[in-house]
Amino acid sequence: MRKIVFTALLILPAVGWASPNTADYPIAVHVNSSRLIEACHATLSGPYCDYIQHLSATIDGKKYELEYPQKAADLLRVGDYMARIIEGKSDHPFEFHREYEFLFQDGTKRKFLVVSEED
Repeated sequence: MRKIVFTALLILPAVGWASPNTADYPIAVHVNSSRLIEACHATLSGPYCDYIQHLSATIDGKKYELEYPQKAADLLRVGDYMARIIEGKSDHPFEFHREYEFLFQDGTKRKFLVVSEED
């Protein structure tokens, strides 16, 4: 019994340390719609097509289109998520490049690229 308690005391801090800090994800994102779109690429053996996630979202009152540029088979549910900017740069004041990292309730993360901005 003592071994079990001792092992639990050793493991619990490691589990807490591994989970992401929600304070590091201060941006509220509301996903308005989610869909899979077909993305095709040229390969040596011919075209190859897959599906990627495409989101319509509202961030700080502004509408954006976001994409998860890797193969996806499932839709992200419409709703509210927490995120952070992991890349946001520009060489000119009239254009930008931005990538958000979403934090999901189970502690997993996924990066979405901004592909459209609306007024």
